[in-house]
Amino acid sequence: MLAGLQMADFATTQGIMANGGMELNPIMQNVAQNPVALGATKVAPIIGAMMLRKNANEEERKKLAKALKIMNLFMSGIVASNIYQLSKK
Repeated sequence: MLAGLQMADFATTQGIMANGGMELNPIMQNVAQNPVALGATKVAPIIGAMMLRKNANEEERKKLAKALKIMNLFMSGIVASNIYQLSKK
């Protein structure tokens, strides 16, 4: 799910930028100007989660699963906000 949400965030952010919009997150404003840099910030958490899961024991995997659920919820909100911004154009 995380991979899909990250890619949806990438696509919708690019759509917003292409329509003259702006990145609302001040930390990501410069990154969002460069599609390669933005893509890297979307791929990194996916790779990180896969690496953590691969090397984790059962207890750590349970904690990682909880953390990923929270991250997925957060990313769902971001994608929903992006879709809303796109719908206003």
